[in-house]
Amino acid sequence: MSQVTIHRVDEQGHRSLPILGEIAKRFKDVERRAFELFEKRRCEAGHALDDWLKAEHELVGWPVAEMSEHADGYQLQVRLPGLDAKHIHVTVAPQEIIVHSAPEREKPVRSATVLWSEFEDPSLCRRFELPGPIDTARVSTKLGKGVLTVFIPSAEPAKPLEITKAAA
Repeated sequence: MSQVTIHRVDEQGHRSLPILGEIAKRFKDVERRAFELFEKRRCEAGHALDDWLKAEHELVGWPVAEMSEHADGYQLQVRLPGLDAKHIHVTVAPQEIIVHSAPEREKPVRSATVLWSEFEDPSLCRRFELPGPIDTARVSTKLGKGVLTVFIPSAEPAKPLEITKAAA
């Protein structure tokens, strides 16, 4: 099994994550592309959602995923065919997981003219909100047969504070 990079952050460092800046940039790119699609249809109203979803699919990628709950936490599976572990990054915060990949795409040398291609840019970014707090220190991953599996242990419940009366 290949090793996937895991970035762990606590609650304080969560809002300054570099990946959040990348997500904001991609959001702007999707917004720009959706507007281009709108203009291409001669500004015909009524298709805003379709334009947005098409732009998002073209620019961000949206891997299929499944999350299941277990007695000791959660398991997230994300289908990432054709990606190497060295290009996959998992960011772990107390109540969310972000899977990000942006490999350098090699342009193949071709001896023929490509008439059309359905090969997509393998970059992607997907955020998963978790139903409860997790133990970020114990999150682990496994990549095999094009599927990334993230094992996400639940955080230990906070122990109640015991308050004793002071002697008078």
